[in-house]
Amino acid sequence: MQSIMIYSTTVIISTYNQPQSLRKCLLGFLAQTVRNFQLVVADDGSGPETAMLLQKREFAGLGIQHIWQPDLGWRRPRVLNLALAQIEADYCIFIDGDCIPRADFVEAHLSHRRANCYISGSKVNLDPHVHAQITDYDIRTNRVFDIEFLAALDPKLWKSRYRLQRSRWNGLFNLLTYRYRMLNGSNASAWREDILKVNGFDETFGYGSDDREFGMRLSNAGVKSRWLKFSLVQLHQGHRGNPNHEQIRRNRRRFRKLFFTRQSWVPDGIDTILERERERRVKAA
Repeated sequence: MQSIMIYSTTVIISTYNQPQSLRKCLLGFLAQTVRNFQLVVADDGSGPETAMLLQKREFAGLGIQHIWQPDLGWRRPRVLNLALAQIEADYCIFIDGDCIPRADFVEAHLSHRRANCYISGSKVNLDPHVHAQITDYDIRTNRVFDIEFLAALDPKLWKSRYRLQRSRWNGLFNLLTYRYRMLNGSNASAWREDILKVNGFDETFGYGSDDREFGMRLSNAGVKSRWLKFSLVQLHQGHRGNPNHEQIRRNRRRFRKLFFTRQSWVPDGIDTILERERERRVKAA
């Protein structure tokens, strides 16, 4: 009989039609110092190239669970709720599929976790001409986080040297750069029981500030926040975006309102997502 692996930690990668970037993200997880975690790809409607990538033999050891929903526009909060409803891990780590985690990414999130607390960090942005030159070897050996290597590709990255290099001063730098109630959805983690307190992500949000809104509701529910800019390290594979600026402004107004209303719970979140997904599949059949 095949044994069932029970994970206490799940890493959730959100993605949409960026298989080349996602591949580099997955290579980063092959290099992790901690390997006992479940890996879930929350896919907001990508085409078949992403599914084919996840089935490649080189990633078989990651035991990837692929959770997909149809492409009906930007619905990242919904697919994240769909993923959260199907896992049983105690602790959840979030990352975007266009980011490359440092080898200690999972280890750092786990070592810095605290009860009744969510933590978050930022990312070092790489221009397209930089990440196009990064090889599999660079990622799997973590050479890609060597500041001299990166600065040779783009000299302006030298300013990020203190974030990329491990230092005994990282804790002090975290304090000096602290941001209040900040959750960056591409580099964050929280206890699943705390996420359930607020019913997950708000699916009525369009693009922009949905992750910060999620963090604010966690704070409104009494969950503390920690901003660890220098301890939770990742690289972002920069790309062109086409955001709806009016939508972003509306979302930010809603986000600021939360500070005063103290709302924490949202309807139609994790509690109903599986039922809604079943209804969708029945209609699509």
